[in-house]
Amino acid sequence: MKGKIACSAQRLGLLDPAMIKSVVDGSAFHVANQYRTENRVRITDADERQITSVVIGNSGVYQLSIQLKDGVLTTKCSCPLNEQPLCRHSVAVLLEYHRWAQVKAAPRSTSKSAAAPIATPHGVTSSALDIKLSEVTIFIEWLQASVRALEQAHPLPEAPALGAGEVVNWIKAVQSLEDRRRQSEEKHVTLEEDLRTREG
Repeated sequence: MKGKIACSAQRLGLLDPAMIKSVVDGSAFHVANQYRTENRVRITDADERQITSVVIGNSGVYQLSIQLKDGVLTTKCSCPLNEQPLCRHSVAVLLEYHRWAQVKAAPRSTSKSAAAPIATPHGVTSSALDIKLSEVTIFIEWLQASVRALEQAHPLPEAPALGAGEVVNWIKAVQSLEDRRRQSEEKHVTLEEDLRTREG
Protein backbone atom coordinates (compact mmCIF):
# COMPACT_ATOMS: atom_id res chain seq x y z
CA MET A 1 0.00 0.00 0.00
CA LYS A 2 1.17 3.53 -0.82
CA GLY A 3 0.37 6.57 1.29
CA LYS A 4 1.04 10.29 0.92
CA ILE A 5 0.26 13.23 3.20
CA ALA A 6 1.39 16.83 3.52
CA CYS A 7 3.81 17.20 6.42
CA SER A 8 4.96 20.39 8.15
CA ALA A 9 7.79 18.64 10.03
CA GLN A 10 11.25 19.23 8.59
CA ARG A 11 12.66 15.98 10.01
CA LEU A 12 11.12 12.55 10.62
CA GLY A 13 12.24 12.67 14.24
CA LEU A 14 9.90 15.62 14.83
CA LEU A 15 6.81 13.50 14.07
CA ASP A 16 5.71 12.67 17.61
CA PRO A 17 2.92 10.18 18.49
CA ALA A 18 0.33 12.92 19.07
CA MET A 19 0.93 14.41 15.60
CA ILE A 20 0.73 10.98 13.98
CA LYS A 21 -2.43 10.06 15.87
CA SER A 22 -4.14 13.26 14.74
CA VAL A 23 -3.93 12.36 11.03
CA VAL A 24 -4.48 8.59 10.92
CA ASP A 25 -7.37 6.24 11.61
CA GLY A 26 -7.83 5.56 15.33
CA SER A 27 -7.91 1.78 15.01
CA ALA A 28 -4.83 1.81 12.76
CA PHE A 29 -2.98 3.89 15.38
CA HIS A 30 -4.04 1.50 18.17
CA VAL A 31 -2.78 -1.58 16.29
CA ALA A 32 0.40 0.24 15.23
CA ASN A 33 1.19 1.17 18.83
CA GLN A 34 0.65 -2.46 19.81
CA TYR A 35 3.13 -3.58 17.12
CA ARG A 36 5.69 -1.11 18.46
CA THR A 37 5.28 -2.11 22.10
CA GLU A 38 5.48 -5.80 21.15
CA ASN A 39 8.82 -5.14 19.44
CA ARG A 40 7.55 -6.14 15.98
CA VAL A 41 9.14 -3.20 14.12
CA ARG A 42 12.69 -3.57 12.75
CA ILE A 43 14.32 -0.43 11.35
CA THR A 44 17.06 -1.58 8.99
CA ASP A 45 18.19 1.85 7.76
CA ALA A 46 17.14 5.35 8.75
CA ASP A 47 17.99 9.03 8.81
CA GLU A 48 15.91 12.18 9.23
CA ARG A 49 14.63 11.96 5.64
CA GLN A 50 13.93 8.27 5.01
CA ILE A 51 13.38 4.96 6.78
CA THR A 52 13.65 1.37 5.55
CA SER A 53 12.09 -1.21 7.83
CA VAL A 54 10.31 -4.51 8.36
CA VAL A 55 7.12 -5.00 10.39
CA ILE A 56 5.87 -8.37 11.64
CA GLY A 57 2.11 -7.97 11.25
CA ASN A 58 -0.74 -10.26 12.28
CA SER A 59 -1.01 -11.74 8.78
CA GLY A 60 2.58 -11.64 7.55
CA VAL A 61 5.87 -9.77 7.39
CA TYR A 62 5.88 -6.49 5.47
CA GLN A 63 8.66 -4.38 4.05
CA LEU A 64 8.33 -0.61 4.21
CA SER A 65 10.02 2.53 2.99
CA ILE A 66 9.12 6.00 4.25
CA GLN A 67 10.41 9.28 2.86
CA LEU A 68 10.01 12.93 3.86
CA LYS A 69 10.75 15.31 1.02
CA ASP A 70 9.60 18.85 0.17
CA GLY A 71 6.87 18.87 2.80
CA VAL A 72 5.38 15.54 1.72
CA LEU A 73 5.52 12.28 3.67
CA THR A 74 5.28 9.23 1.38
CA THR A 75 5.06 5.62 2.51
CA LYS A 76 5.26 2.34 0.65
CA CYS A 77 4.28 -0.91 2.38
CA SER A 78 4.06 -4.43 0.93
CA CYS A 79 0.78 -5.03 2.84
CA PRO A 80 -2.57 -5.34 1.00
CA LEU A 81 -4.47 -3.01 3.37
CA ASN A 82 -6.26 0.10 2.21
CA GLU A 83 -6.07 2.21 5.39
CA GLN A 84 -5.87 5.92 4.63
CA PRO A 85 -3.85 8.05 4.71
CA LEU A 86 -1.26 5.62 6.20
CA CYS A 87 -1.50 1.91 6.95
CA ARG A 88 -0.95 0.57 10.47
CA HIS A 89 2.51 -0.74 9.53
CA SER A 90 3.69 2.70 8.36
CA VAL A 91 2.33 4.24 11.56
CA ALA A 92 4.15 1.60 13.64
CA VAL A 93 7.43 2.44 11.88
CA LEU A 94 6.98 6.18 12.51
CA LEU A 95 6.25 5.51 16.20
CA GLU A 96 9.30 3.27 16.52
CA TYR A 97 11.51 5.78 14.70
CA HIS A 98 10.39 8.53 17.09
CA ARG A 99 11.28 6.33 20.07
CA TRP A 100 14.54 5.27 18.42
CA ALA A 101 15.52 8.87 17.64
CA GLN A 102 14.90 9.87 21.27
CA VAL A 103 17.07 7.00 22.53
CA LYS A 104 19.81 7.97 20.09
CA ALA A 105 19.70 11.63 21.13
CA ALA A 106 19.39 11.06 24.89
CA PRO A 107 23.10 10.43 25.75
CA ARG A 108 24.15 13.68 24.02
CA SER A 109 21.70 15.75 26.06
CA THR A 110 22.47 14.28 29.49
CA SER A 111 25.47 13.92 31.75
CA LYS A 112 27.42 10.65 31.77
CA SER A 113 26.05 9.73 35.17
CA ALA A 114 22.43 10.05 33.99
CA ALA A 115 22.88 8.65 30.48
CA ALA A 116 22.63 4.96 31.34
CA PRO A 117 19.02 4.81 32.61
CA ILE A 118 17.77 7.27 29.99
CA ALA A 119 19.48 5.51 27.09
CA THR A 120 17.35 2.38 27.50
CA PRO A 121 13.66 3.33 27.88
CA HIS A 122 10.72 0.99 27.21
CA GLY A 123 12.84 -2.09 28.03
CA VAL A 124 15.32 -1.55 25.19
CA THR A 125 18.55 -3.28 26.12
CA SER A 126 22.04 -2.70 24.77
CA SER A 127 21.86 -6.06 22.98
CA ALA A 128 18.82 -4.82 21.03
CA LEU A 129 20.77 -1.75 19.95
CA ASP A 130 23.97 -3.61 19.10
CA ILE A 131 22.64 -5.99 16.46
CA LYS A 132 25.26 -6.85 13.87
CA LEU A 133 24.59 -5.46 10.42
CA SER A 134 25.78 -8.76 8.92
CA GLU A 135 23.05 -10.64 10.84
CA VAL A 136 20.39 -8.14 9.72
CA THR A 137 21.54 -8.64 6.12
CA ILE A 138 21.28 -12.43 6.51
CA PHE A 139 17.80 -12.02 8.01
CA ILE A 140 16.63 -9.79 5.13
CA GLU A 141 17.94 -12.31 2.57
CA TRP A 142 16.14 -15.14 4.40
CA LEU A 143 12.99 -13.01 4.68
CA GLN A 144 12.99 -12.28 0.94
CA ALA A 145 13.40 -15.99 0.18
CA SER A 146 10.58 -16.72 2.63
CA VAL A 147 8.25 -14.26 0.92
CA ARG A 148 8.97 -15.87 -2.47
CA ALA A 149 8.34 -19.32 -0.98
CA LEU A 150 5.03 -18.25 0.55
CA GLU A 151 3.91 -16.65 -2.71
CA GLN A 152 4.39 -20.04 -4.36
CA ALA A 153 2.70 -21.91 -1.47
CA HIS A 154 6.00 -23.55 -0.49
CA PRO A 155 7.26 -24.02 3.10
CA LEU A 156 9.64 -21.48 4.61
CA PRO A 157 13.31 -22.02 3.74
CA GLU A 158 15.62 -23.39 6.41
CA ALA A 159 16.57 -20.74 8.94
CA PRO A 160 20.16 -19.47 8.77
CA ALA A 161 22.55 -20.67 11.45
CA LEU A 162 22.96 -17.73 13.80
CA GLY A 163 23.92 -17.46 17.43
CA ALA A 164 21.42 -16.51 20.10
CA GLY A 165 20.17 -12.94 19.84
CA GLU A 166 17.57 -10.56 18.48
CA VAL A 167 17.83 -11.71 14.85
CA VAL A 168 17.10 -15.33 15.83
CA ASN A 169 14.01 -14.05 17.68
CA TRP A 170 12.86 -12.31 14.48
CA ILE A 171 13.18 -15.56 12.54
CA LYS A 172 11.29 -17.48 15.24
CA ALA A 173 8.51 -14.86 15.15
CA VAL A 174 8.14 -15.25 11.37
CA GLN A 175 8.14 -19.05 11.68
CA SER A 176 5.51 -18.87 14.43
CA LEU A 177 3.29 -16.64 12.30
CA GLU A 178 3.57 -19.02 9.36
CA ASP A 179 2.76 -22.03 11.59
CA ARG A 180 -0.36 -20.27 12.88
CA ARG A 181 -1.39 -19.27 9.35
CA ARG A 182 -0.99 -22.86 8.13
CA GLN A 183 -2.97 -24.26 11.08
CA SER A 184 -5.72 -21.72 10.44
CA GLU A 185 -5.81 -22.66 6.77
CA GLU A 186 -6.03 -26.37 7.62
CA LYS A 187 -8.94 -25.69 10.00
CA HIS A 188 -10.66 -23.65 7.31
CA VAL A 189 -10.35 -26.50 4.80
CA THR A 190 -11.69 -29.00 7.36
CA LEU A 191 -14.68 -26.77 8.13
CA GLU A 192 -15.45 -26.36 4.42
CA GLU A 193 -15.35 -30.15 3.96
CA ASP A 194 -17.66 -30.64 6.95
CA LEU A 195 -20.06 -28.06 5.55
CA ARG A 196 -20.10 -29.72 2.14
CA THR A 197 -20.74 -33.12 3.78
CA ARG A 198 -23.70 -31.74 5.75
CA GLU A 199 -25.14 -30.02 2.70
CA GLY A 200 -24.71 -33.17 0.58
